[in-house]
Amino acid sequence: ISRINELSTAIAGAVEQQGAATAEIARNIEEATTGTREVTNNIANLAQSATETGEMAQQVFLSANSLLDESAKLENEVQTFLDQVRRA
Repeated sequence: ISRINELSTAIAGAVEQQGAATAEIARNIEEATTGTREVTNNIANLAQSATETGEMAQQVFLSANSLLDESAKLENEVQTFLDQVRRA
């Protein structure tokens, strides 16, 4: 009976240790899941920011081209005006 008590105590201790280890594993999995979610959200935010930056860069490019066109038109108008002044 003494031996059975020892074995029962040892088994109970092992079960308790296994339960504690399982709980620790569950906590680690939960922390990993939370971390993964945060990384996923950060990547999504980064992708959104990259998209917005690309759109803004496109707008700047279009504005620069428009300014270039307007500058060329203004240069032509100034040249025409100067030609008219010289002829007068």
